[in-house]
Amino acid sequence: MTKKWRWDKKIIKIAVISFFSILIITGGVFGALKLIEYYRILEEEAKYTVSNFEDKNFNYLKSSGKEKVNPGDIISYEIFYRNTGQIKVEDTEVTASMPEHCALIEDSLKNYDYETDESSITFKIGDLDISESGSIILNFKVDSPLDNGLEIKPLQVKIEYFKENSMINKSGDFKNFLSSDHSFIVEASPDFSNSYIKLANEEDFKNINGALEVFSDDILSYKVFISNDGNMDAEDIVLTIEGIEDLTVLESQKEFEFDDDNLIVRIPVLETGKSVSYYFKAGIKTDIENNSKIAPVMKIYYNDEEIIKYAGEVTVRLLPVFKNSTLRLIDQNGGETYSGELINAQITITNTGDITANNIEVNLIPSSLFSLYEGPPSWKLGNLNVGESVNFSAILKVKDGISQNIKGACQVEVSSDELGTQVVSSSSLLITGTMPFTRNYIPIVSLHGIEPSPQGRYEISTGAFELMLSTLKNLGYQTITFMDLLNYLDYGKTLPEKSVIITSDDGYQSMYTYAFPLLKKYDYKMTVFLDTGYMGNSDTNRRMNDFDSSIANIPTRPMMIWSEVQAMSRYGCEFLSHGWSHVNFGDISLENVKRELSQSKSDIEIQLGKSCLFIAWPHDSFNSRAIASLPALGFRGAVRHGGGIEDVRSINIYQIKRIPIYAETPPGSYGELMELE
Repeated sequence: MTKKWRWDKKIIKIAVISFFSILIITGGVFGALKLIEYYRILEEEAKYTVSNFEDKNFNYLKSSGKEKVNPGDIISYEIFYRNTGQIKVEDTEVTASMPEHCALIEDSLKNYDYETDESSITFKIGDLDISESGSIILNFKVDSPLDNGLEIKPLQVKIEYFKENSMINKSGDFKNFLSSDHSFIVEASPDFSNSYIKLANEEDFKNINGALEVFSDDILSYKVFISNDGNMDAEDIVLTIEGIEDLTVLESQKEFEFDDDNLIVRIPVLETGKSVSYYFKAGIKTDIENNSKIAPVMKIYYNDEEIIKYAGEVTVRLLPVFKNSTLRLIDQNGGETYSGELINAQITITNTGDITANNIEVNLIPSSLFSLYEGPPSWKLGNLNVGESVNFSAILKVKDGISQNIKGACQVEVSSDELGTQVVSSSSLLITGTMPFTRNYIPIVSLHGIEPSPQGRYEISTGAFELMLSTLKNLGYQTITFMDLLNYLDYGKTLPEKSVIITSDDGYQSMYTYAFPLLKKYDYKMTVFLDTGYMGNSDTNRRMNDFDSSIANIPTRPMMIWSEVQAMSRYGCEFLSHGWSHVNFGDISLENVKRELSQSKSDIEIQLGKSCLFIAWPHDSFNSRAIASLPALGFRGAVRHGGGIEDVRSINIYQIKRIPIYAETPPGSYGELMELE
């Protein structure tokens, strides 16, 4: 029993020792495992803690190497990034600041996912595994214009990302910053190289071997153009125009100031890409010497700099000038000009230039319608000083057989040692054609007053007058004047085959008020015989027909005034004499006849500036003494009140016949009385 007990005790002891050994071993293993886990947590904590983008060898910002830039230049930045941490990052974003005074060039970002706002640009990079990397290239265009010396500050970059470690149950958002100490300095300046001053009217002047010639009476127009083609706005520019001491400025823009012989313009600001133009006109000073050179200079002053631009040079030539010379062609007989007549050619050559003309030759050059009748066709003169004139004359004869109205012209040529041959004057006159007047008969109508409501024997109605005009027009008649008739008789002037003369005696206001509008309506003219002593100068002193006050059945009517006479004369109506006081010429002395005739003729010629060559006898009263006095007083003919149709083949120029029309004359008989066809 003792022996068994001992065995049992030994077994128990072994079991106890084994149990505790197992327990000790188990505790050691568990402790070892715990220690291993602890160290692993420390390792994961370290991985999480390590920054992912702080390694400057892999995460940095690189920019263009140059330090100075011009407005409009392109500057580039490259952002390098690499996950140098020990765990993956998510939702990575790279944000770069927008540098001031620059504009992002987005065309270079087509392969990026990005967003922009006013001050930054953000790139969506996404997830980056450990050691995964990339780069971003940013291009910016420097603004223009910019001030010189402006600093473009370094770019600032921020990298934002998210990371987590589930083993240690940690996560969060993180940031890293990249920066460069590289800034850019702007180099900028205005550029006036394309500015200029030039002669704006250069095409007006002769270019001889590349040099422009101008003359003393020429006007020079200059254009001043200043352009800023640089990359910086320019302020406080001063522009001067020099080299114009031989010019007199005639016209300039208000911006110009005058300082001695210079023009000055002050320009407060001229932005880049902008330009401004100014103009001035100048004449050449009278004391300039021959062959002087004129070449204005434009100087641009800016920031103590001087830019000089030259205008093209012109040479001033002083010459004799004959442009104020004249040629007058004067019909020796006055009035219209016809075949065979003699014409005085009066030539005046005047030197209004700057220097004496030497060895002058003057040539009269007539057209083929003239031939030289008397005098030489050319003249020579040794010299002609400035301001002097010399006269020449010759007589020309008009070619025979001109049957249609045509202008005949002549020219005067002058040459001198200083000038080539040049035409200095020309003149022309109308040569009236002549053809036989085969009809021979001319109805000459005699009227007095024309009124809407006629009274008395010597007035007809406006309706009757218009019927007369319309009848004549429908039958193809054309109105002529007594001057037309005289020129036919003297020279054979061509007359319309259906000619008619419409006349009115005394000069009543109704001629202007009622007859004149109807004449214009039918494109007709008429002859009015005036009692000039009854013509007033204005409406306030308008006269009445007092000369008829003692005659029955003649109403009191107002007379014309000179302004009305002049208006009708300008239209083409003819005004001739009816005496001065409407006196009966058969009852007065020859002295009074001459006084009446000369006064009325003088009144008309002074007021109208036209010859008065005919008189219509008042009351149809005249005698042989009165007729005989006409030529000496300058009258060519006289007109009666009646007599019938005039036949030009047997006409008595001092007793020209008319067809009187009275109030009692039926308008329907006008055509028969005038023998109209």
